[in-house]
Amino acid sequence: MDPITVFAILENCYKYGEWIVVFCESCKHADQELAERARKVESVWIRMKEQAQFMERIEPVMKPELRYDFKESLKVLERKLSVANANIQAVQQHEIALGPGGKKKIFQFQRWARKGKFAWEKETLDEIITDLDDWRDRFDPTWYLTMLNANPKIDEELRKAGLQASHQAHHARSASRGLDSRDGSFPPSPTRTPPPSYSSETPSPRGLQRNLSWDVPTPLALAGGIREAVRPKDSTNASVFLAEREMETLSIPYSSAKLAKFPTSRSGMSMILVKVDISNGVSKADKTEDVRDLARRLKNANPYAFGLLKCTGAIKIFHRSPERREKWLTGIDIVFETPKNTDARQMHSLRELLVKANQAGEELTLTRRVQVAKELTQAVNYVHTFDFVHKNICPESVLVVDNEDALTSRRRRSTFLVGFECFRSSDGNTVMRSDTAWERNIYRHPSRQGFNVTEKYRMQHDIYSLGVCLFEIGLCESLLTFADVPGPLKPEFGPIIQEFLAWYTESTGRELSNAYQFHTAGPKFKEFLVQYAKTRLPKKMGERYTQVVLSCLTCLDEGNDSFGDLAGDDEEYDDEEDGSTIGFRFIKQILTKLNEIKL
Repeated sequence: MDPITVFAILENCYKYGEWIVVFCESCKHADQELAERARKVESVWIRMKEQAQFMERIEPVMKPELRYDFKESLKVLERKLSVANANIQAVQQHEIALGPGGKKKIFQFQRWARKGKFAWEKETLDEIITDLDDWRDRFDPTWYLTMLNANPKIDEELRKAGLQASHQAHHARSASRGLDSRDGSFPPSPTRTPPPSYSSETPSPRGLQRNLSWDVPTPLALAGGIREAVRPKDSTNASVFLAEREMETLSIPYSSAKLAKFPTSRSGMSMILVKVDISNGVSKADKTEDVRDLARRLKNANPYAFGLLKCTGAIKIFHRSPERREKWLTGIDIVFETPKNTDARQMHSLRELLVKANQAGEELTLTRRVQVAKELTQAVNYVHTFDFVHKNICPESVLVVDNEDALTSRRRRSTFLVGFECFRSSDGNTVMRSDTAWERNIYRHPSRQGFNVTEKYRMQHDIYSLGVCLFEIGLCESLLTFADVPGPLKPEFGPIIQEFLAWYTESTGRELSNAYQFHTAGPKFKEFLVQYAKTRLPKKMGERYTQVVLSCLTCLDEGNDSFGDLAGDDEEYDDEEDGSTIGFRFIKQILTKLNEIKL
């Protein structure tokens, strides 16, 4: 990267940003709605400036592809800020006709300005907020991916940022108490403690640590949390396992996750439980270690930033024999917090929404489908950023909040990824076996179906599963249906699966005699999904969305432009290097293209 060019771009960004802040200050004395928008713009700009300054300091140790992307992102930001300033100047210089005779007057930024002027100012600020939010959607995934770089320079800069934030917080608190009247200095403190390093638990100055609306920590705080999560395991860490306690639970329809609360709690269903079964043939020690690792990493997860719920621990489940007073570990409940400001009763599984679309015609709007698709894709990206693979991405593993704010605020996330029954660390041991459950195999790549799988599990297998989910979201149609009968839910072939069976028989001359043979047709089902997406999705979702789905479904094909050269033999696959490369390509080829869809 040309340092002179980057420096010039950054200088322009900082200059334009400060001009916008000056404009926002002038708006704070207007009506309440305009003032709120101005504070929002200021808050977003402060966060973005922090990120840009931090990336500027660690630029020498960044990987080449991330360094190049940083420069390109800055160019985009420079253009957006330049346009924003041009719009501001137009507002400030605009003249309107006043009264008979067509006399004109230049608007001044004063409390007595007309409502018409306020409306234009609000519109200008709304456009700035939208542009800055769009840039953050583009930049943030790469920003957090940078935290996987093990170079100590990043730790040092995070530590410095933490010191600076602590000093700013100290000065802000002192200023609120008043300066020392003798020399203008801050009153001395009897005891001083070193400021902590910057992590997700470290408070920063008021107005910097939290998002105005949704209690989201600053990017630096979140980056520190990711940095902590992906550090090598420390045997001195406190246990993540919680004591057994009685809980009240409530099933979430069509989901393996459950809402839960302690009987004495007055705060409603404040927890979500995901059960990890420990069956015969599975190493209890390995599975327990996997759960411990997941809980450690997701303790720093912020649901509104990452689409992943914060994990508060895990509870071991035992089967007890009263006669012999023995107990066996049969499972582990992973405990997650429900997102703040969210009513758990409004939480549905994605499967429930798709089934209702099939059975009751309650089809999701185009805007809602695109929103859910974007947020699910972001969540999958951050699963990999936290350095593990999910292994169970399907509509049953996705929770969607039915909340009006989700439709009126772009920054209000409503889609969360759970269902970590089968997860593992990205560099952990993979199990070379699966099962013949057709309702699960339709979300698995053909190489991971059946009892004898042919490939080790890697990030691309998650991407394939995501592609099947995006396929369903785009068509707003569930691949599974369920009979409306009492008792446990039993999945049945949906209309699209029925079409596949007919197509399979026509193209091969054979019939699948029962559902348990479905995994033998895995390659043909993948071929059918690709053809179906090419012909049906464009009419529903457009060409860009269709291309994203196809890129996911073919991510392990050698001819795939985005991931094909990383689809080699297992012996040639390097978890760290290829995992980082896959993460970057996923951001550029999948996530960014989805974010470019505007409605």
